[in-house]
Amino acid sequence: MGIRAGAPLIGRDRAALVAVNAALPFCLTVADARADQVLWRATWSVWHRFPRAGTNWIIAETSSLLHGTPLRTARREQGLIGLYHRCCQERRCATCARSEVLVAV
Repeated sequence: MGIRAGAPLIGRDRAALVAVNAALPFCLTVADARADQVLWRATWSVWHRFPRAGTNWIIAETSSLLHGTPLRTARREQGLIGLYHRCCQERRCATCARSEVLVAV
């Protein structure tokens, strides 16, 4: 049984995860390295509107830090995951920026 012509190789949810975790950050890195303002603005525009991927264990564990702020975009979701890795995982509660980081983004 082979791959049918025109059939997607990955599903929509997996494609969204690849975009959020790899493609968009890569585009921002390239834009920064080349000082390409057009690519940088286009990438941020997409990332700003990209819907969140869904709940995982990190989101479930840290969602209380949001104090009711909705987690609607992938960018905010990535911010919360980053906050977990920088502060929660290392138990650096005293230096945690908490939800203020996500609200500003």
